[in-house]
Amino acid sequence: MRTLTLDSISKRFPGVDALKGISFAFEEGRIYGLVGENGAGKSTLVKILMGLFPPDEGEISIAEERLHIRDPHQARYMFGIDAVFQEHALIPQMSIAENVFLDQLDSFHDRGLLNYRRMETEARDVIGKGGLDLDVTLPIYAISAADKSLIEFSKALHRDPKILILDEVTATLASDTVQGLFNIIQALKKAGKTIIFISHRLHEVLT
Repeated sequence: MRTLTLDSISKRFPGVDALKGISFAFEEGRIYGLVGENGAGKSTLVKILMGLFPPDEGEISIAEERLHIRDPHQARYMFGIDAVFQEHALIPQMSIAENVFLDQLDSFHDRGLLNYRRMETEARDVIGKGGLDLDVTLPIYAISAADKSLIEFSKALHRDPKILILDEVTATLASDTVQGLFNIIQALKKAGKTIIFISHRLHEVLT
């Protein structure tokens, strides 16, 4: 079984112990909820798993193989770990389609030119997986915070991770949209994915 294991993970910043001896085991095909107030270290844990921070102590392993995660690209494409952060990483002046394929724009070049028609067609399919129906030619600055969150969620779904971490992803979403997202999460569980759902809202974690 592909189990993600955290063993005695600690992370310190000047004047604060963000994480102290944290241990978890996350099995495939299950949904895990992490709940805590803002500042409890939840986002720090996610950033460690995505290679944005190194742990000061402890080990991370998958199927008993120790990992050294250096950056998000390695986390996603070598280890199958992906995350949707509370803070968006979208470029406001670029279109939805360009943001969806920001790290894959080269694949849409045709004889030296960017094939916008193909990129926009594929972008519509990608955001549709996250429950969105938007004009993908719109710039990011023209859409709502909720839609930005769902675009980030859709991008993660498109990368097809084995382990998906959702960090406060529902913070800007309306209740009916949250239910749609939970339905997608249940489908991912049935497909054998590991879901780590992080929130400060206890009722969401218990849903």
